[in-house]
Amino acid sequence: MLTAVVAGAVAFVASAASTSAPASAPTQLAEQAHARPAAAATAAPDFSPLLAMTSALKTTGHDVSLSTQGSTMTGSVDPADDKASAVAKSSGLEIDEIVANGNVYIKANLGTDLDTQAGISPDVWMQLDPSQVQPDNQLLVQPDGTDPVDMPGIMTGITDLKQTAPQNIEGTIDLTQITGHTLPDPDEVTQAGPAATHVPFTVRADPSGRIAEFQVYADSFDPALSLDVSYSNYGAQSAINAPASSIPAPATLYSLFND
Repeated sequence: MLTAVVAGAVAFVASAASTSAPASAPTQLAEQAHARPAAAATAAPDFSPLLAMTSALKTTGHDVSLSTQGSTMTGSVDPADDKASAVAKSSGLEIDEIVANGNVYIKANLGTDLDTQAGISPDVWMQLDPSQVQPDNQLLVQPDGTDPVDMPGIMTGITDLKQTAPQNIEGTIDLTQITGHTLPDPDEVTQAGPAATHVPFTVRADPSGRIAEFQVYADSFDPALSLDVSYSNYGAQSAINAPASSIPAPATLYSLFND
């Protein structure tokens, strides 16, 4: 359920070495996601309890972590200064991103051979020109510094929810209807069939009523589609600073992150 960039980096760089390369893995994932059929219209659930719990994400600094089977992402967000950072790891690959002062910085470790093919070094920060980043991209953090988890996009898949206690919500989510930048693997969703359209989830708030954990439980039919998101350190998030030095990002990096 992490952004497709980490999981698709190997396929992307391999295709970039070919003179007749097919579309990159992130592009293929996005196209498959957009091709999903629309779900039948149903009565809209009452989102007010969940919206209240998630409202602080837009106004208060916080740390965040996201884990799925074989993938992790950790990050920090400072909405007041439009700054954010994230580190995603999957299958031995790692992508780091910092958004600060209106600039986007990326550091990527795709393995020795793939780093060489892509013309990047895992120890060097690269600066992207935000004007060359497409709106529908695969960055971990968007150029405006918003939450890398993209909870609003995940919430579009919710089909039912109820508040079971002042600090707890439970419900069901349709994985085929999730939008935004944290899409589930479309192949896994397709293989899951109807089970992917009504997956249980829970939300837990902290004592101040702010979202602390969001969990999707898909282990009964496909553990790869389960998700655990944790929010912490509201108002005391980890420091987010632009790297001391960086180089202009090569064209291959734009190709990786742009659809």
